[in-house]
Amino acid sequence: MITSLNNARVREIIQLEKKKKYRYETKTFVSEGIRMVLETPGSLLRELYISESFYRDPEKMDKVAVYFSGWDRNPDAASGRGLNANPDENPGQNKASGQGSNVKQKNPNLAPAVREDLAELESQDRVPLDSCSLFLVSDEVMRKMADTEHPQGILSVTAMPAYSLEDLLSAEKNPLFLLPEDIQDPGNLGTMFRTAEGADATGLILGPGCTDPFQPKVVRSTMGSLFRMPFIQIREEDWYPLLSELKKQDIRLFAAWLPGSVSYDEADYTGPTAFLIGNEGKGLKKETAEASDQRIRIPMGGKLESLNAAMSAGILMYEASRQRRQKR
Repeated sequence: MITSLNNARVREIIQLEKKKKYRYETKTFVSEGIRMVLETPGSLLRELYISESFYRDPEKMDKVAVYFSGWDRNPDAASGRGLNANPDENPGQNKASGQGSNVKQKNPNLAPAVREDLAELESQDRVPLDSCSLFLVSDEVMRKMADTEHPQGILSVTAMPAYSLEDLLSAEKNPLFLLPEDIQDPGNLGTMFRTAEGADATGLILGPGCTDPFQPKVVRSTMGSLFRMPFIQIREEDWYPLLSELKKQDIRLFAAWLPGSVSYDEADYTGPTAFLIGNEGKGLKKETAEASDQRIRIPMGGKLESLNAAMSAGILMYEASRQRRQKR
């Protein structure tokens, strides 16, 4: 068990959480909490850290037993988790105290060999589980490693999912894209991932100035959509050439723009579509809006000057989804 706050792995986790450069050098990031860990495809999981109190809690261990039950190395598994086991097929029956050998003897969700491995956690720092390494840490160390104020006691080091523009363009004959520009708020960007998934979008193309999608607050706010929604990031010098390329692919660009000439619900999004959404405070750059095929506005009552960027994206994406459902 890792008990030192100065352990090299503890320092590495903190670097991954705080330093964007280090994340991209290692092509890894940190996912925290039971839900995010369970949403992680097995093919991307590199290291798994659990706290001592998490380890001794049978209910919590049962929730993540799926990760100790074997891997399905097919990254396209229908579940999206890349795992063989279904956590709902074997509901937790462990009534043991969770103390040391009890986990080894009585947790029915775990294969015998895995139970043997887990039982070794108290006497050594690391247990290899197929393509992933499992580490037990003290509660104090987990509090040091975690980005949240009240950690759940589990976090992982995960490889960054990687996509190309070609992947996105070839995914569907009638694509629907969301193109945020200069979105700074982690919660807004995370919500856009979730909204895009909910509206059955093809993917996201993150424009220049957007906050890092792999920083901890964004990762948590995606609620797992980060692993299911294809996306790429575009540098500033490639932004306008990209918009031109999308037009060449017959994808219509709609800019959410306050001086827009058309109300959002009057435009047609049933063909290949991409929505441009701008910065929370300043909106889209004028050059970006002018590069679009059509500038659209969301009518507002009262004295409002603008809507939240993620909300605007949601309104547009779901209007496109509605139109496409009606056309079927």
